Amino acid sequence: MGTLFTRCWDIVAHGLMSAVQDFFVGIPLSRAISSALLVLIPKIDNPSSFKDFPPIPFCNFLKKILTKILENWLTLVLPSIFSLEQIGFLNGRTVVDSILLAQEMFMSLSKMIWGHNITVKLGMMKDFERVS
Repeated sequence: MGTLFTRCWDIVAHGLMSAVQDFFVGIPLSRAISSALLVLIPKIDNPSSFKDFPPIPFCNFLKKILTKILENWLTLVLPSIFSLEQIGFLNGRTVVDSILLAQEMFMSLSKMIWGHNITVKLGMMKDFERVS
């Protein structure tokens, strides 16, 4: 017993393949396909704040297929686009690499150089974790 798509492939194959091809030639997705329903489901008993409700997106299956195709394509293409200094979002490069690089940079800041040293710290947080 497989999924609905595998069991009904002979019925849905043409429409699904046509929709994927339309997307890749630039035909906009309909709102029914491109929208998602965001549901807040508590991750603990007796939740007391918004952080206890991680958002769970429910979206159209075609959107998931298109996203997976784009992900696989970008996995092949991005390494040739990004410079060696780009740390995140690439296989084989981790945030730990950027932490080590930052530590080396801070150690070198104590050395006398012409001009001044300046450091900027950027704090980033997932948007859905910030609720006002």
